[in-house]
Amino acid sequence: MRLNKFIASASSLSRRAADKAISDGRVTLNDQIAETGSQVNSTDTVCPDAVKLTPRTNHTTIMLNKPVGYVCSRAGQGSATVYDLLPVEYHHLKPIGRLDKDSSGLLLLTDDGDLANELTHPRYAKTKVYEVTSTNPSSHSISKSLLITA
Repeated sequence: MRLNKFIASASSLSRRAADKAISDGRVTLNDQIAETGSQVNSTDTVCPDAVKLTPRTNHTTIMLNKPVGYVCSRAGQGSATVYDLLPVEYHHLKPIGRLDKDSSGLLLLTDDGDLANELTHPRYAKTKVYEVTSTNPSSHSISKSLLITA
């Protein structure tokens, strides 16, 4: 397995953040400064920022009914985040897709990168259905719903 994928699967870092940590010299592989593109096996010791990582042997995926007013990111830039709704033991999970701050609905969070990729990458052509409710001033504040399939 590539080093950046291992770090992403065993920590809260994304693959890009893992690549940056590796290129910044903050990751050791078997007590040596790691190089980008290194391969990792089950007997290797990987330490980003001097913290030994333990590979996850199983994955966690949860469903969250995201309420309006929360953003789907770690840094909320002043807004509450979906991580504020979760117990600390789930803070390593990453959202599969996004819902806008003003949207509510099902949000999947996982530490399974393959699952996230299969559900979001266009090559897998997953159908998504959205229900949009709007208050149109010309309809005298009557809510209208529309189902959109993408």
